[in-house]
Amino acid sequence: MDAQFIEDRRKGLDVFCKAITAISYLHYSDEYQLFIKTNNPDIEKALSVFQKVTAEDLIARYSAAFSDLAGKELNNEVMNKISNFRMLITKAKGYLENFKRISERTVSIGKEFYSQISTFNDQVAVPYEKNVYSKYHEDLESKNVFANPNNFKLTEQVEKVKEAASKESYSHYDDYLGEEIREIESFLETLEQRDKFDTLKVKAAEKQKSETEELHKVLAGKTTMKTLFSKKSKEEETQELEKQIATTNIEVQNLNTAYDMMTLLLAYDQIPQFKTVKVNTYYQKVALLAQQELTNIANAAGYWQAIIEDQNLQSLSQE
Repeated sequence: MDAQFIEDRRKGLDVFCKAITAISYLHYSDEYQLFIKTNNPDIEKALSVFQKVTAEDLIARYSAAFSDLAGKELNNEVMNKISNFRMLITKAKGYLENFKRISERTVSIGKEFYSQISTFNDQVAVPYEKNVYSKYHEDLESKNVFANPNNFKLTEQVEKVKEAASKESYSHYDDYLGEEIREIESFLETLEQRDKFDTLKVKAAEKQKSETEELHKVLAGKTTMKTLFSKKSKEEETQELEKQIATTNIEVQNLNTAYDMMTLLLAYDQIPQFKTVKVNTYYQKVALLAQQELTNIANAAGYWQAIIEDQNLQSLSQE
């Protein structure tokens, strides 16, 4: 229930939902619609109503959502592209985690910088004028600078500096680094899911080979571990094995097709898109950081300018 933790989760959920909403086939999926509408706090349990997605299901979904993949070539260049990208983002994740640790300290220092101005004003300069400096004058308040009730500009700038401390610009960039880490982790998880399909298709191919060898032995009249304790005739064993092989063949074909579609989608769509979005987002975040910091600096400068322009200091300079 830590306030900062809750705020971080809120920001993360906001980014996630906006990203999903921008992708129509995900936004309108049954899973996501349940996610945003269910009142069940156990989302995993709520999603359990959906059956496990099979390779055949994936092929149907991919075919519907990514018809532009038709005709794309699957070759060594494509495989190398994915492999190189995995190495790139794995290395980038390490860099980003280090940058994030430094950035968190920068955010803290930045907030401290602006908060110290308001602290100096409220807890040092103003109390000093009211309790010490003003005692040296008969016309008490009119001689003050920091506590001058007629310096409306200074009062306004004090509030702006306080706002700069509460909405410190570096925090935008820090949030951005956190988002980058999560998105890279998500992409790496995507690659791991693809790896699982590669493992599944290897196992299915081994099963296919084993069943074919078993069939050859049965046709040759050889006794196997399976037929040794079976009461079925040779014809029945043959028919059963042929049926199993046919089922396994379909499984192998579906797994190969799903894996190939994932590979093509990554190489021709997701990786290029990921890179483009990262470049554009980076420029946006840098521009936001620079603009916000210029505003904050202007507010801090405006605070000191309001002091310089105070009528008491002006009269002193004229003397």
